[in-house]
Amino acid sequence: MIMTILKQTTTYYLDEKDYEVANVYADLYSKTVVQFVNHRKHAITALKDLAYEFFINGLFRNAQRYYLMVKDHYGVTALNDKDLLSLAEIQEKLNHHDEALEN
Repeated sequence: MIMTILKQTTTYYLDEKDYEVANVYADLYSKTVVQFVNHRKHAITALKDLAYEFFINGLFRNAQRYYLMVKDHYGVTALNDKDLLSLAEIQEKLNHHDEALEN
């Protein structure tokens, strides 16, 4: 239940364009997912959804952080082609061209 509240609160503040507060809740949510979600597939999906939420709002550093969290905790195989393409696009927008080419 707490995870649902954290996710909904993050989404609410993203919609309201209060990015600092959204970032705080997203950070709590991501740490909770990594620590307490026992099903690998559910945890990966939750983090990728969070990354996508930040991506569509143009908050590329945050989106990159959550995609990389998936990669670090669950391996590169947890990211499908669409995710890798999104990550490469994010890195290109952040002027990390070498990392973008790698992905």
